[in-house]
Amino acid sequence: MLPALICWCPLASLRSQAAPVVVTTLADSGPGSLRAAIANANDGDVITFAIAGTITNRTGELLLDKNLYITGPGPNTLAVSGNNSSRVFDIAGGVTVNLSGLTICNGSAGDGAASTNSATPGDPGNDGGGIYNWGTLALTNCVITRCRSGAGGAGFSNTGFPMGGTPGSSDGGPGGNGGGMYNAGTLMLVNCSLSTNAAGSGGSGGTPLNGGLSGSTGGLGGSGGGAYDVGTLTVIGSTLAFNSAGAGGAGGRGGAASGTPADGGGGGWGGDGGSGGGLYSESNPTFISCTFAGNTAGAGGLGGLGGAGYSSLVISSGDGGPGGEGGGGGGGKVEGRMLNAERRTPLVVMPGREGKDSTAAGAGGEGGLLAQPASSSEQRMAMAGLIAERGLGSSSWLILPPLCCRLQAAP
Repeated sequence: MLPALICWCPLASLRSQAAPVVVTTLADSGPGSLRAAIANANDGDVITFAIAGTITNRTGELLLDKNLYITGPGPNTLAVSGNNSSRVFDIAGGVTVNLSGLTICNGSAGDGAASTNSATPGDPGNDGGGIYNWGTLALTNCVITRCRSGAGGAGFSNTGFPMGGTPGSSDGGPGGNGGGMYNAGTLMLVNCSLSTNAAGSGGSGGTPLNGGLSGSTGGLGGSGGGAYDVGTLTVIGSTLAFNSAGAGGAGGRGGAASGTPADGGGGGWGGDGGSGGGLYSESNPTFISCTFAGNTAGAGGLGGLGGAGYSSLVISSGDGGPGGEGGGGGGGKVEGRMLNAERRTPLVVMPGREGKDSTAAGAGGEGGLLAQPASSSEQRMAMAGLIAERGLGSSSWLILPPLCCRLQAAP
């Protein structure tokens, strides 16, 4: 028998005595639509549905900024889609919402903008592809699938135009976290499935025009393919499967040498892959009868190519720059960092796949006339085994034996 916590209903005292607001059309807007029902509902109202099929958000995400109880007919009957162009639901801070009986799919948080100068990296991708929760949210009998957070923006590359423009280059932006959902409030999942969601990839590092400058580093891959949690999280009877953290961005190519005999610039490092294919949590989550399976941490980005050495027919030529190191894979076979996670009933954690190192470091740049390319740097290795990285891997956390009920820091 599950604890009484499973019966938690945040809106039990808030339900309106008025008749439910009924959605009667699959249209994105207009009379009878879900968007209109949300806009016209009073605080504490119940919204139900007399339709089946897919509601496609064509004019942006649905903002829930009042206390609501939205009751769908079942995830196999009704879906709400972000149309692969916007997040599906945004839960405002200070409100309490209960969503049930829906499939939430094809949500897409916005990508970060590319950098326009060498002093700033690309913008980070936006978090929470399916749902972004600032408030108190209960999800019951829902499916969240095929959602993604935003990709990081590319770093600045100097193309030489306009003449005398900004020299150098900049790093790629990090990918957004929480492909399926991002929780910065209080979240409970009951009998839900989060599957085939993806965190955003890191942006590619920029390339300097010349001068033997090094290429810039690729952005970090986003973490928490299924969900990313920085608030309060309880998960009951739910499955997180076949989600993936974001890949690291590729390093930028090193700048070619110029002027006097000189070596080409080194290629930029590939960005590290994101951690926690299924879930990345910074809180103390509670799990009751849950399954994590088939989730994958992010692969490291490819190291950048080295820049070409300077060529001269009069003086000896420079060497090509070294290739950049490949990015490290994301956290190991655990589904994410779950510190002090309380397991009241058995938690099934199938070994997830750790992120892969970049398949190769960037190749050395071409040498100047008759010069040989420099050898590539060794790649950094991803962590493996039953380990989940914390942040950039400065600390790691292990799962204790099955009879123990808490996860704690590795010695």
